[in-house]
Amino acid sequence: MIALILSIFFSSLIMLVFKGFKKYQVHLLTAVVVNYATCTIIGLLYLFANSSLDNIAFNSWMYFAIGIGVLFILVFYGMGYVTEKMGVSTSTVASKMGVVFPVVYGLTFLHEKTTVLLILGILCSILAVYLISSKGEKQEQKKSILPVFLIFFGSGLIDIALKVISDKANLSDELQFLPTLIIFASAFTIGLSLLIRNRIKGKQNIKSKNILAGIALGTPNFFSIYFLLLALNTSGMTASFFYPINNVSVVLLSTIMAIVIFKEQLGKRKFIGLLTAVISILLINFGYAF
Repeated sequence: MIALILSIFFSSLIMLVFKGFKKYQVHLLTAVVVNYATCTIIGLLYLFANSSLDNIAFNSWMYFAIGIGVLFILVFYGMGYVTEKMGVSTSTVASKMGVVFPVVYGLTFLHEKTTVLLILGILCSILAVYLISSKGEKQEQKKSILPVFLIFFGSGLIDIALKVISDKANLSDELQFLPTLIIFASAFTIGLSLLIRNRIKGKQNIKSKNILAGIALGTPNFFSIYFLLLALNTSGMTASFFYPINNVSVVLLSTIMAIVIFKEQLGKRKFIGLLTAVISILLINFGYAF
């Protein structure tokens, strides 16, 4: 339970760091790449300090972890963009409504039961993502919805991927950092290549504030995934119950923190979307319970 609480806290903290990027005019791509460099360094420190290093062998799940590094950097960049343009609540709800995908995965591939509440929860999650997208003219609204749905789908696929890795790796508690390290090292490699390309083209100027921002982002990012995998491995909860509890907690905590710290205004549309998000996750949860 402590691992779950820490995962929720660090996940919420990520959104607040993203919120500060706009205030200090941080370059998003640079900060995201440095963020993954920070995550990789923390993971390597865990690796070299671990007494079971000799027991680590290359396994098939590691290819999968390397592959989803691409998805991680795309979704994380999208989260930063949406947080900056539309607020913490929008980005958080969009990412955490991806809980619908592990549910569909369970129904399709694990042959879990289907209920009316479950179906209603899935429909509410899609409605919630639409509601928390910003208002505006039709063309402008279309532009704002696209990155929100990118986060929605991408985060859901990441949730499935982390569950698959957790099941396939079957690691001891002291080695739970290993998938996190591989995923972040993969994302860093991809991001660094993009950064170098932009630098060669003269489109990139590395500034110290962007590096500091990346470090501030990378620390909670690493521990959010590390404690998520640890909680999946030790909580005894099925993914069907775990993800709704985790996601609704992150939505509520990050939104409350954004309102208190940044005085973020939800607006009527986003407030209804937030309530719809909470209702959808609860429906999915109860749909499995009953």
